[in-house]
Amino acid sequence: MSKSTTILSTSSNVVPVRFILSFGKKVARKLKILRHNIRDYLLMPPHHQFIVQSLEKQGLQEQSILLAGHPKSGNTWTRFVIFNYFNILLNDADKTLTYVQLSELQQQVFNDNGIIMRHFMPGFPILVRTHSPYRKVFRYFGRVIFLYRNPLDVLISLYRVEEKRTGQTVKEIPIDAFVLSRLPGWIWHYTSIINRCDVIMRYEDMRADAYGEFNRLFHALGIEVQEHILRQSLELSSFENIRRMGRETNQQYGSHHLYTFKGEFTRSGQVKQYQGVLKTETIQACQEMLRRQKIEIDLSI
Repeated sequence: MSKSTTILSTSSNVVPVRFILSFGKKVARKLKILRHNIRDYLLMPPHHQFIVQSLEKQGLQEQSILLAGHPKSGNTWTRFVIFNYFNILLNDADKTLTYVQLSELQQQVFNDNGIIMRHFMPGFPILVRTHSPYRKVFRYFGRVIFLYRNPLDVLISLYRVEEKRTGQTVKEIPIDAFVLSRLPGWIWHYTSIINRCDVIMRYEDMRADAYGEFNRLFHALGIEVQEHILRQSLELSSFENIRRMGRETNQQYGSHHLYTFKGEFTRSGQVKQYQGVLKTETIQACQEMLRRQKIEIDLSI
């Protein structure tokens, strides 16, 4: 017998101590992870706990997808592409979904204050969306998609949306001041998620090569892509078709409420619109704020 291997003898079994120690470490590690998960779960807000319960009860946790993006980063466009794809696949659709239909198919959403969590539609992805920065509930999803966009374009678009909300006073704030005041919040959102997601989608890349980027996204989610259906979905989900649909169905308010939003929700989707809107000194100040956080985003003037 080798002197280097100690053995523990029982009446009928001989088990290496090294194996026992290794097995014990694995069990201890699993127990530690479980203990941390239980602690995280107990510290969650009740509506985040409800999300976990709902996914586990329906046996959907591994298939679940979380779409996380700051407002005005292309979230609605992404949802249209995904759900138009499956609507074509399942129903031979030749028209884009309306905003109302999209909300019926994908109505699961949460933030720090509330939640809508109803049953998922058979045949369509198990997708939940949020504008929240990273929260512990993120780790309970099978896949997390992080969608981001040039923050200055994001905040300009957000300003235009706020202008159209009834009862808002944003018009009293110069747009440059609005952008400077809201950029720290965007930075916190970005840095909280960027290293804790499974798929990163950059809006500017999506606009430059929509087929290539959505094809990459679908494959990352384990969805087998049929090229002609994806191209048809992208066509139905174009900004022109979505705007036309909104006007023809009187749903220009998009995902907002008819009585609290006056205007057209779907705008141009342009890239680098900040160059013709913000002052040079504002852009430079924003660039410095991003540089201090080591966030590399082109803010060319």
